[in-house]
Amino acid sequence: MKYLLNSLLTFFCFAFPAHAQKLAITSTGADFQQFWAQANGKDLAEQEELWLQFERKYADVYEQLLPDLTTSDGHTLYKEKIQHLLRTLPVTEKTIFQLYANAEKLTASQGERFKRQFPDMQDGMQIIFLPTLGINGAQRYLKSKDAWVLIIGVDRIAETGESLDVLFSHEFFHLYLSQKISHLKSGSSMASPLWHEGLATYVSKMLNPESTLSQQLMQEDLAEACIENNIKTWAKDYSTIMMLKPQGKQYADWFRVISSQDIKRRGYCLGLRAVSKIAETHSIMEMTTWGESSFAPKLQQALINLSH
Repeated sequence: MKYLLNSLLTFFCFAFPAHAQKLAITSTGADFQQFWAQANGKDLAEQEELWLQFERKYADVYEQLLPDLTTSDGHTLYKEKIQHLLRTLPVTEKTIFQLYANAEKLTASQGERFKRQFPDMQDGMQIIFLPTLGINGAQRYLKSKDAWVLIIGVDRIAETGESLDVLFSHEFFHLYLSQKISHLKSGSSMASPLWHEGLATYVSKMLNPESTLSQQLMQEDLAEACIENNIKTWAKDYSTIMMLKPQGKQYADWFRVISSQDIKRRGYCLGLRAVSKIAETHSIMEMTTWGESSFAPKLQQALINLSH
């Protein structure tokens, strides 16, 4: 939390250049402030009902973020996420509202910083600030906007105090890459999530060379587990599923917090190492032009190298 507050102050101690990245910002701050003003101090049932009223205002966003509510497990997880938010809000509300207040300046600063490295990034990226029930950042396609948007999870960021430099670098890169290679095939195999998350993590490391591994992976226990012996085992295991479809338990076990594995999201560590191996012989700008037919065989070879 201290890191987050200090980093926010740092962002606003300088003037933004006239050629700053043009971004479309949607903030739910006013509605969320109204929700919390009504819900704070109420019993849990009343708070949950007021939350649902807030959630319905942004139904098109939340339908892209929430668990599968048609299953009992999904509905249970959803309730747990809401209750966790309500329990933690008395502690995180100050930081959440600070994030809302600084959303436009923060995003402009980060957009300009990213564009210095990737000057071909298109203008008009759409960014939405709202509570995501535990997701720090996500790229989703919204039918209402007919566009891919970046969703910034103010609740998760306020709770964990993650590095905003790393988070924005990682998430901006996802949007940038989706713009650049939208005409190329991707997503038909497990090579795609390993590549896209590994490449975004690699870029966030490149743009933030002083960041720690736990900041780059956004998970302290994963950083501790991201060691040679584990990477060797994970590389062997992932090689066997590379060409399968990225869905269900298989995908979750490598890239989701709800994984059944002891080490959650280990695909991010493995992806970072695999992309780093490929980057030894290819430039970052070259790698941003590849579709799945180009990066999949290179990933397969990198995994073979890492497994020995």
